[in-house]
Amino acid sequence: MSNAQLDLSDADVARWMVDQVQSNAVFYEATASYLIRKQFGERFVCRKANGNWTISKRVRALFNEITDVDVVWERGQRCWRMRRLSDKPGRNQE
Repeated sequence: MSNAQLDLSDADVARWMVDQVQSNAVFYEATASYLIRKQFGERFVCRKANGNWTISKRVRALFNEITDVDVVWERGQRCWRMRRLSDKPGRNQE
């Protein structure tokens, strides 16, 4: 692990996620967990019971705080995207 990786915080990774959503049309959970693990290290991800990687609860909570109004979760696609005028209130969209 590099010194740069040691200096990173959960908030740094959450802010990086915000940048990814803002820069791309969508940001898929599987891509996010893969890139976080690869770029920032395993301390920011964890394995689910099925063996798949997911984003740590702390990083996800900080991301949700930062993007409370502007970003929605597409449950069926398992991705985040910027809110549209046509979206329902709340984070979760169908």
